[in-house]
Amino acid sequence: MKNLYYTIGALFLLTISFSSCKLDYPVTPTEANTIPIKGYHPPDTTGTNPDNPATPGEYYFTCSLDGAKINWQTTDGFNGWVTGSAGATSNDQGEITGSLIATISDSKNFQPQIGIEIGTFHVLPDGDRADAFNSLVKPEQWNFGVENNGRDTKYITISYVDATGKMYTSALATQTGTVTIVSATPIPKELGFDDSIKIKLTFSCLLYPVDKTGPPLTLVAGEATVRLENLL
Repeated sequence: MKNLYYTIGALFLLTISFSSCKLDYPVTPTEANTIPIKGYHPPDTTGTNPDNPATPGEYYFTCSLDGAKINWQTTDGFNGWVTGSAGATSNDQGEITGSLIATISDSKNFQPQIGIEIGTFHVLPDGDRADAFNSLVKPEQWNFGVENNGRDTKYITISYVDATGKMYTSALATQTGTVTIVSATPIPKELGFDDSIKIKLTFSCLLYPVDKTGPPLTLVAGEATVRLENLL
């Protein structure tokens, strides 16, 4: 199963005109015939001015990226930093497999953006979506994903889109850093949202340019709390 980093940069661009409805996640031609993409949930949580985040948020992303400090905090649901969820799954006669991604991005044009992709989810034809969703995401150390993950591989891939739209991913080379889910708190279904998990994680990695031009970015002491919605 290919992970989502090929298209993460375009994920939110369509929400500018259609922020009140669920949208299809853009796919590349190589993915279009193999991975039906489930709907993108529009931004649900935002924060202070992305250039000057002063108010701590329930959801956030902090790190040192090539020596520059990043501190994205979400707060009120309308402006600043926003969270979102998307899914890339296949459905073979009711058997669902694939990955889900939680993001935090700048609400003005949805870049810069961080993406936390988690896989592989697996729902049998007679299985329960909620059970499959919650049973996979547990606090522990995880392996980083690679460019083509096995059908039942358990992994996390970190994606990053800079302010110019250039896309980076942790999946293009073997990582020596670590990624750990510190806590995973189920959130019941509520108006406008399916059941979700509030995930806190820490990570350090190299982020390689998807277009394979330029050096990788060094991400150190990454910490994020994100909301992953059940889009299985």
